[in-house]
Amino acid sequence: MSGIAVFPFNPWQENTYLIYDANGIAAVIDPGCYSREEQQELRSFMEAQSLQPLHLLNTHCHIDHVLGNAFVADTWQLDLAMHQGEIPVLKAVDTYADSMGIQYQRSPDATLLLNEGDV
Repeated sequence: MSGIAVFPFNPWQENTYLIYDANGIAAVIDPGCYSREEQQELRSFMEAQSLQPLHLLNTHCHIDHVLGNAFVADTWQLDLAMHQGEIPVLKAVDTYADSMGIQYQRSPDATLLLNEGDV
Protein backbone atom coordinates (compact mmCIF):
# COMPACT_ATOMS: atom_id res chain seq x y z
CA MET A 1 0.00 0.00 0.00
CA SER A 2 1.42 3.38 -0.96
CA GLY A 3 1.10 6.41 1.23
CA ILE A 4 2.34 9.64 2.70
CA ALA A 5 3.12 9.99 6.39
CA VAL A 6 3.71 13.35 8.06
CA PHE A 7 5.67 13.77 11.28
CA PRO A 8 5.70 17.17 13.03
CA PHE A 9 9.17 17.22 14.58
CA ASN A 10 11.48 19.47 16.59
CA PRO A 11 10.71 22.68 18.50
CA TRP A 12 9.41 24.32 15.31
CA GLN A 13 6.99 21.45 14.56
CA GLU A 14 8.47 21.14 11.07
CA ASN A 15 6.73 18.55 8.91
CA THR A 16 8.90 15.63 7.89
CA TYR A 17 7.39 13.69 5.01
CA LEU A 18 7.74 10.02 4.27
CA ILE A 19 6.42 9.05 0.84
CA TYR A 20 6.29 5.36 -0.07
CA ASP A 21 5.00 3.13 -2.82
CA ALA A 22 3.20 -0.22 -2.80
CA ASN A 23 6.55 -2.04 -2.81
CA GLY A 24 7.69 -0.29 0.36
CA ILE A 25 10.25 1.93 -1.37
CA ALA A 26 10.35 5.25 0.47
CA ALA A 27 11.72 8.78 0.32
CA VAL A 28 12.38 10.82 3.45
CA ILE A 29 11.84 14.52 2.81
CA ASP A 30 13.10 17.24 5.16
CA PRO A 31 13.92 15.05 8.16
CA GLY A 32 13.55 17.37 11.12
CA CYS A 33 13.71 14.63 13.76
CA TYR A 34 15.75 16.19 16.55
CA SER A 35 15.36 14.13 19.71
CA ARG A 36 16.00 10.43 20.20
CA GLU A 37 12.25 10.00 20.67
CA GLU A 38 11.54 11.62 17.30
CA GLN A 39 14.22 9.52 15.64
CA GLN A 40 12.70 6.39 17.16
CA GLU A 41 9.22 7.43 16.00
CA LEU A 42 10.45 7.62 12.41
CA ARG A 43 12.38 4.35 12.67
CA SER A 44 9.43 2.53 14.29
CA PHE A 45 7.05 3.68 11.55
CA MET A 46 9.47 2.47 8.87
CA GLU A 47 9.80 -0.90 10.57
CA ALA A 48 6.06 -1.31 11.20
CA GLN A 49 5.32 -0.58 7.53
CA SER A 50 8.30 -2.65 6.27
CA LEU A 51 9.62 0.35 4.37
CA GLN A 52 13.00 0.62 2.69
CA PRO A 53 14.04 4.25 2.27
CA LEU A 54 16.08 4.86 -0.86
CA HIS A 55 16.04 8.65 -0.97
CA LEU A 56 16.85 11.51 1.41
CA LEU A 57 15.78 14.89 0.09
CA ASN A 58 15.82 18.45 1.40
CA THR A 59 13.39 20.92 -0.17
CA HIS A 60 15.44 23.68 1.43
CA CYS A 61 18.00 23.73 4.20
CA HIS A 62 16.71 25.82 7.06
CA ILE A 63 17.78 24.32 10.37
CA ASP A 64 14.37 22.82 11.16
CA HIS A 65 14.44 20.83 7.90
CA VAL A 66 17.94 19.36 8.30
CA LEU A 67 18.18 18.40 11.98
CA GLY A 68 17.63 14.73 11.13
CA ASN A 69 19.75 14.52 7.97
CA ALA A 70 22.69 12.83 9.70
CA PHE A 71 20.43 10.38 11.54
CA VAL A 72 18.56 9.34 8.38
CA ALA A 73 21.71 9.16 6.24
CA ASP A 74 23.57 7.08 8.84
CA THR A 75 20.67 4.80 9.78
CA TRP A 76 19.70 3.83 6.23
CA GLN A 77 22.97 4.54 4.39
CA LEU A 78 21.40 7.21 2.19
CA ASP A 79 22.92 9.98 0.13
CA LEU A 80 21.49 13.47 0.41
CA ALA A 81 19.80 15.12 -2.58
CA MET A 82 19.02 18.84 -2.71
CA HIS A 83 19.20 21.89 -4.97
CA GLN A 84 22.71 23.24 -5.39
CA GLY A 85 21.52 26.70 -4.35
CA GLU A 86 20.96 25.33 -0.84
CA ILE A 87 24.60 24.36 -0.28
CA PRO A 88 25.51 27.64 1.50
CA VAL A 89 22.29 27.49 3.53
CA LEU A 90 23.12 23.97 4.73
CA LYS A 91 26.72 24.91 5.55
CA ALA A 92 25.52 27.95 7.53
CA VAL A 93 23.63 25.71 9.97
CA ASP A 94 27.01 24.68 11.41
CA THR A 95 27.76 28.30 12.24
CA TYR A 96 24.55 29.25 14.02
CA ALA A 97 23.01 26.11 15.55
CA ASP A 98 25.06 26.37 18.73
CA SER A 99 24.15 30.03 19.23
CA MET A 100 20.49 28.96 19.16
CA GLY A 101 21.09 26.29 21.80
CA ILE A 102 20.56 23.51 19.26
CA GLN A 103 22.76 20.44 19.41
CA TYR A 104 23.33 19.78 15.74
CA GLN A 105 24.80 16.63 14.30
CA ARG A 106 26.36 17.87 11.07
CA SER A 107 24.48 16.92 7.93
CA PRO A 108 26.30 14.99 5.26
CA ASP A 109 27.10 16.97 2.15
CA ALA A 110 24.77 16.49 -0.78
CA THR A 111 25.95 13.91 -3.29
CA LEU A 112 23.09 14.50 -5.69
CA LEU A 113 22.41 18.09 -6.72
CA LEU A 114 18.96 18.68 -8.13
CA ASN A 115 17.69 21.24 -10.60
CA GLU A 116 14.18 22.40 -11.31
CA GLY A 117 12.23 19.60 -12.98
CA ASP A 118 14.46 16.75 -11.73
CA VAL A 119 11.98 15.36 -9.23
